[in-house]
Amino acid sequence: MKTRGVAVSLYAAIVLICMMALPYQADAQSGRITGRVTDAGTGNPLPGANVVVNGTNFGDATSVTGEFLIARVPSGEHTLNVDYLGFASQSAEITVSADQVVIQDFSLSEQPIVGEENAGIWKFEAEPDGNSEKFLVDSIGPHLVADVEGLAIYYANDSRGYLIASSQGNDSYVIYEREENHKYVGTFRIAAGETIDGTFDTDGIDVSNFALAPLFPGGIFVVQDGSNPGGNQNFKCVQWELIARLFDPPLLVDTRWDPRTVGSGK
Repeated sequence: MKTRGVAVSLYAAIVLICMMALPYQADAQSGRITGRVTDAGTGNPLPGANVVVNGTNFGDATSVTGEFLIARVPSGEHTLNVDYLGFASQSAEITVSADQVVIQDFSLSEQPIVGEENAGIWKFEAEPDGNSEKFLVDSIGPHLVADVEGLAIYYANDSRGYLIASSQGNDSYVIYEREENHKYVGTFRIAAGETIDGTFDTDGIDVSNFALAPLFPGGIFVVQDGSNPGGNQNFKCVQWELIARLFDPPLLVDTRWDPRTVGSGK
């Protein structure tokens, strides 16, 4: 009986040692990615740029110095994406090795998106040495009804997301893919509810993918309501997941990027 007891204790000790070794083995198969994101025109850092390892939940927002650090990235070949509002997105192919640090810097060129009230939505190069060509995202009709007003970008991982425009002429909001060619996705309106009216004559809009629980666990869409009979202008807030479910297939609901980390170096 004593011998059996010793054998059981020895087996338990071996299992415990193996379990304790697992985290180390997992970390040993991963590496880190670090670097800096700057403005190609000025060389200044771009704080709050979204840096993500494509197809994973690994990413970081750049600090006030433009630096980022992504830890525990699995070994292997990866695509690293970086996005920043008003700048052209960039990607880099990298190889992560166990216990090694990959240094990958990015220099982004400005590429603002502009709404022209009676014409449409344009994208420009904004660097001092850039050309004067402009890319038409969409023109007035059939999706947009003048005036084109507020623009907002919904950020999701892997350089995905949406460009949203206020189509003031028909009190609607038009959604395009965030990716390079900005394919039209669809249009929606905010209608009156039991106690709150709809939205009209909208100028400004904004959107956030971040979960603002408990009222907005899947993100928030904020709209300036320019016409309230008998009252002042105000703002309407809509749960992003409600908008996402209006479409088939549903829009992305991606709360992984946390804007509170911007400038924190986390």
